[in-house]
Amino acid sequence: MTNNDEGLTVLNLNNIKNISAEQLSRLATALGENTKLKELHMAATNITSAMVEPFILPLKVNHDLEVLNLESNFITGE
Repeated sequence: MTNNDEGLTVLNLNNIKNISAEQLSRLATALGENTKLKELHMAATNITSAMVEPFILPLKVNHDLEVLNLESNFITGE
């Protein structure tokens, strides 16, 4: 994803329970620079609210991502 690979338009990480906060942070950074990824699926990965904070700014600047699936995680509205 960091190479902005045209062949990578969907990234499915669903049900991977051991994604670390560091790995998610690197993914968030790459997302801010990626213009090819259209779908990012991270359902049921045990992600918490704190773990999604690094995605806030990259999602504001990435206008190419069309689907972000975070269902069945530990994310609150706070």
